[in-house]
Formats: sequence, structure tokens, C-alpha cells
Amino acid sequence: MNKISTNTYEFGSDDIKSNQINFVNEFNEKNNFGSVRDAYAFYIQKILKKNRNIVLIDADLGTVAKTFVSSKRYNKQFVQVGISEQNMIGVAAGIAQYGKIPVAQSLAVFLTGRPYDQIRESVCYSNLNVKLVGLHAGMTLSPDGATHQTGEDIALMTSLPNMEVYAVSDHYQLKMLLPKFLKSKKPGYLRLFFPQAKIITNKSNFKFRKIQILKKINKINILSYGYMAQKADALYEYFKKKNIKIGVINVHSIKPFDYSGLEKILKKTEKLIILEDHNFYGGLGSIISANLKNSKIKKYLINSNDKFGTTGLPEQNLDFLGLSTKKLKKKILNIINE
Repeated sequence: MNKISTNTYEFGSDDIKSNQINFVNEFNEKNNFGSVRDAYAFYIQKILKKNRNIVLIDADLGTVAKTFVSSKRYNKQFVQVGISEQNMIGVAAGIAQYGKIPVAQSLAVFLTGRPYDQIRESVCYSNLNVKLVGLHAGMTLSPDGATHQTGEDIALMTSLPNMEVYAVSDHYQLKMLLPKFLKSKKPGYLRLFFPQAKIITNKSNFKFRKIQILKKINKINILSYGYMAQKADALYEYFKKKNIKIGVINVHSIKPFDYSGLEKILKKTEKLIILEDHNFYGGLGSIISANLKNSKIKKYLINSNDKFGTTGLPEQNLDFLGLSTKKLKKKILNIINE
């Protein structure tokens, strides 16, 4: 009998069967732990039902995105273009010119890289209301190798005029963000990670396009987004047990970025750690460093450090990139003791 491979995607676990082989969407929004990918499939179906102007465009990834159910129920709002991201963007741009809201979905690495010219010329230059949903962004799609990992999508998308860029840190934040993302009239890119993860955000302090304080601001604060915000939350709990206080700031809007909100936080900050599963060049760390007015703050950028990832379990790949929990503990402890 063939041995079933252990799960390579759930946060903090290496021994649960992979949910990639499960094509049934068993997402339950009441659970405190869940998949952002499954949540996207769950909520986009509800939105398709309410808004007939939204058209979902798929590059033969209905099973990966788990939106194949939507394609059957709302076939008049679904376009299958096959494995052809460049063509998909052209189709999306055409649909947008008829007043519809196209949502083009694919693996983040292919969605942002392969059709970059089409996104630039057909979408952003014309300022068309096209929404891009990048699946499995970041460095945790590790078993598929570096070719399927995404450490440059933020650099590519934020460099384009008119393009807005967003990232979520758990499935609850996706529920809050997705409708607002779709209501914006500008081109937009939404970055989704694959691993299942716990809810670390909440409704009470969520404001669209504003940074969100997850853990009380202290002299040392970690600013992060997406899957790395999960790491930041875990680091907070780890150092709390050692009676070391650190703040955690969550960023869902990378472009536009809430500089005024950050400036207020920095008045109480001595050291700011910007943690992200993205390349050093063009990531959020670069964006903030180029625009930060408060020069007294010591900034520490922790990222993939201009390296491609490797093949293996997510934590193995993150360790290779210096982003595993083990290595992050050491790096941040060094910053604390500096």
C-alpha cells in the first residue's frame, strides 16, 4: 500500500494529511482554524450569487482554487480560459470594458509573472476595474519547488500605476476584505496563502486600508502580513512566556499603504521589524524604508533575502530562507538584545 504523504501546508504541523488532495470544500467560517484558499472559494460563491456583474475567470485551476462548484452553479458568470494567463488578462480587460467586474484567478507566481505585460498595458494603463486573485502566494508551496513559490509578486504589482495590492492574514480577514476589494473601482491584486492557519485578526479594529494592531504596541514591534503575520503572532506568544513584550502590526493594504497610521505607532517605537515572505527588493520593507519619515527608528528587514526557495516541507523551505520559527526566534532575540 502506498503511504499517504504527510500534510505540507498546515501552519505549525507536519503530520496532517494534505488538504490539497481533498477537492471538497469543507470550509466552516465558524472554525477558529481554516484555509484562506477554501474561504475564498466559499465567499466568492456567495458574492457571485448576489452580484451578477462579477465574472470569475479561471486558468484551469478550479480544483486548486476549489471554485469548480461556482463554475457549475453560476456558469453564466464563469469563464474558463485554460492554462493561459496572458490570454486570461486580455479576456478580463475586455469584460471590464463592458461594465462587468472580472476576477481573474491563478497561482500567484503565474498570475503576476507570465502576463505582466498584459497587466501593465491592458489593465493598468487603461485603469480598468480588473481584480487579480493570486493563489498560494509566498514561500509555503514548498513541495512544488521554487518555480511555484512567489517572492516577487508585491514588487511587480506595486510598481504598476493604478494597481492596488492587498494581503490577508487569516480567513476571517478575507471575509472582511473581499467585498471591499471587489467594490474598489481600480485594478487590484489580492495575495492569498495556501496553508491552513488560525484566526489572529478581529472585526473590532479592522478598517479598510488601515494597519491593524494585533498585539499592543511596545518599544519593539513586528509589522507583517499574510502567512508571516501568523509567524509574528506565534513569536509574540513565545516571547510573552519569557516576559518579553513585543507588539504585532498586521498590514492588509500594501498599496495604498497607511503611512499616517504607521507614523502614529512609530512615536512609541524604538525598533521596527518588518517580516515578510517576499524578496528584499521591492517588498513591504523596501516600500516603508523609502517613505519612512521618522529616521530615529531602527528598522530590521527580515525576508527571503534575494534567494529562491527550495523543495520540501514549508518549514524546511522557510528555514532555508531564514524564515522558520526557529531562526526567527534567534533573529528577533538578537534584535531585542542589541
